Amino acid sequence: MFCLFHKERLTYICLNDDVPLCVMCANYDEGEHFMHTVVKLEDCVTECLKQREEYDERMNELKTLAKQQAEVLDHQRAHIDK
Repeated sequence: MFCLFHKERLTYICLNDDVPLCVMCANYDEGEHFMHTVVKLEDCVTECLKQREEYDERMNELKTLAKQQAEVLDHQRAHIDK
């Protein structure tokens, strides 16, 4: 994808506005994104993938914990029914 204003490849993202930017838009000192948090798209994607992996790991831990709790409850119910 390319910037409509500068015809440059979109390689950055403004985290404040959640929009992709070209290098010209990202470095323009008095532009629309001045004083905003701007990062390389590649770095943002890498961080998102890392967070997704951490999320998946945590979800697996929680699923395992829920399964263990269900087994404990089943065991307790079995002893109550006797």
